[in-house]
Amino acid sequence: MEEKKREAATANRITRRKAISSAVAAGAVVGVGIVAGLGGYFAGAASGGRAETITQKETVTVGGQTVTVGGQTVTVTNTVTQPTTVTATVTGTTGPAKPVVIGYTLPKTGGFAANGVIHDIADEIAIRRINETGGFLGRPVERLVYDDRSDISQIPPLYERLITQDQVDLIVGPYATPFIAAAMPVAEKYRKVYIFDSYTLPKQATYEFAFSSWATGYNTDIEWPTLLFEALQNSAGKLPKSLVVVHNTHPGATFVASGVPKVADSFGIEVLDVIRYELGTTDFLPIATRLKELKPEFVFQGGLVLDESNLKKALDKAGFIPYGHSSLWPAVGAVLGLGPLGEGLISQSVFERHIPFTQDAEARYFVRNYEKRAQEAGLAYWKADTQSGTSYAMFQILREGVRGSGSLNDEDIGNWLKRNTVDTIFGELRFDGPNNYGPMKTWIAQIQNGEQIVVWPPDYAKPGSKLLYPSPLAKGY
Repeated sequence: MEEKKREAATANRITRRKAISSAVAAGAVVGVGIVAGLGGYFAGAASGGRAETITQKETVTVGGQTVTVGGQTVTVTNTVTQPTTVTATVTGTTGPAKPVVIGYTLPKTGGFAANGVIHDIADEIAIRRINETGGFLGRPVERLVYDDRSDISQIPPLYERLITQDQVDLIVGPYATPFIAAAMPVAEKYRKVYIFDSYTLPKQATYEFAFSSWATGYNTDIEWPTLLFEALQNSAGKLPKSLVVVHNTHPGATFVASGVPKVADSFGIEVLDVIRYELGTTDFLPIATRLKELKPEFVFQGGLVLDESNLKKALDKAGFIPYGHSSLWPAVGAVLGLGPLGEGLISQSVFERHIPFTQDAEARYFVRNYEKRAQEAGLAYWKADTQSGTSYAMFQILREGVRGSGSLNDEDIGNWLKRNTVDTIFGELRFDGPNNYGPMKTWIAQIQNGEQIVVWPPDYAKPGSKLLYPSPLAKGY
């Protein structure tokens, strides 16, 4: 009961929380993966998307301030010290406050739908939380979501429709790097503040009011491998002598992989080869055979979703398991489904369901409600993590921008975000660097004992954990 009271008090504060420390500003990178099994990367329907209006309204209690109700200005005055009882003086006829509508797209159908549902559930929870804590300037918040059918060609016309025909108050980004990039020119054309959650090309996000909830840092091609090798050196206590870079043609994966050879050389690690494969590849046996010939101590894989689990199965079939294997954006559930073969996979994370993240009341709210809804929806992997976390944080950033600026004007929100820090479920974010990227907040995670946990840096690691390397499963040397 006491915990719920404390959480309620925390939720109703507009000021930023500082429950998670601002940790080491070392480097990393990111992106949210894209579902595998694609016949073609941009495959999908050629017709317009299907619209789904999602309305969530909650009772809003506002005290001690001037708010807008039903399109009129209402002076609200507390009759006691705490905002429990209020009196309001209203001139004229009033009605329900007009909702603030946020428009965007998600892949409800098509090749990316399996990931789209994760974001949909996280967004639902985020909107509910906004309404539970006062809405936007005293008005309830709704979302208008179009199904982009996993088809990138649908993104520009759907965002044009949201802005010009539906006249939504605000927009946020769709799912996945290429789709976010496709909507960005539309946002820029209409000068809309543009917040997104799963983007992996920070150097190309040049629109002045574009903001990412995934704090990758600006130089992810250097920062991410640097953080990885620092973790191996300081947490595991051992660096590999050699490695092979294996990456797909996804632009974000290519970008990150391009920095690995230079960083590896600075740590005295020999790069034996760089192997590139097409996005959507499912047969990794030829790559596994090549890795067995080279026998690197470490495999740096720039893959996403099923790439890592498919390569692990191919390596096992080929009779070679390296001492260490890192990835970028794997489907954690698929790797866990490999059982012991999945143990030890290293990847990126900004949020996991353990302390210190869950010391924060908002994070506990997110974990509890997301996992309940994800299980109800029948998701095979229903645990709160990076992908759902960045989606939830996207709306936290928008919420703080609206409340901090006291405005629904896009430029007011964007300018406020540039000047202020915003607290999220994975710590405070800043947007004061190149292309509105602040310090990196992407950490090293590893699958250990059947769960994914953050193991480095120490300020974000699960208490008592450390990076495990070399793998006891290694074979074929």
